[in-house]
Amino acid sequence: MKILVCLSKKEKAQKIFEHTVEAVKETKVRGEVFLTLQCESIKKKLSDNIYEYDIVMLDAFDQKCLEIARYIRDRNFIASILFISDHSQIRSDLFSYRPSALITESEDNKQITEAVMRACREQVRANPYFTIKTKEAVMRVNYADIFWFESRQRIVILHGRTKEITFYAKLSEVYDRVPKETFLRCHQSYIVNGNMIRGIDKVHRCLDLVTGEVIEISKSYYKDVLSFAGQGRF
Repeated sequence: MKILVCLSKKEKAQKIFEHTVEAVKETKVRGEVFLTLQCESIKKKLSDNIYEYDIVMLDAFDQKCLEIARYIRDRNFIASILFISDHSQIRSDLFSYRPSALITESEDNKQITEAVMRACREQVRANPYFTIKTKEAVMRVNYADIFWFESRQRIVILHGRTKEITFYAKLSEVYDRVPKETFLRCHQSYIVNGNMIRGIDKVHRCLDLVTGEVIEISKSYYKDVLSFAGQGRF
């Protein structure tokens, strides 16, 4: 689980970060906590369709933080938003961002712990995993961390956010298991996560991924790709 504390005020951000680290330890969640004061850099990544975090903690009264929340929801990223406010007054417009919780006292470690626990449970429900079984182990990879699958005869390579995993399977079997609203088969050798597609190059008939890779579209799947794009899935 990756948790981002994104606040523009340094002292407040550091306190929230420290409380959140303690909350993660207390809840025994297997996760990492990150801190940034650079709201603009996070917004830039979101505008490029790049998202790396499961839970985001944002200042409820900071316009830049609200823009980040809007980007997350507009692009349908599966993320839990936790708003932080030192004001007892609750802004009604915050609910349009579907936050998991509103922390009204940034010094209250109990509030932060409860909010993190709620968001973690939400993420477990919202983020299914692709399971890979080998002779050595059983591995689960979050769908959001999969860029694309590549087939090489009877071997399939999962290209992920942090690593590549090779396993024996047919690509058709893999496609039967992944959610069709998210994953697109564009070639007899490739299945791509639609959330990782930056755009279509119709001249060269290929997909440009946010990672910089280029994936070929075969003639037989070209109409499926255009249909997928026409439904606003990337």
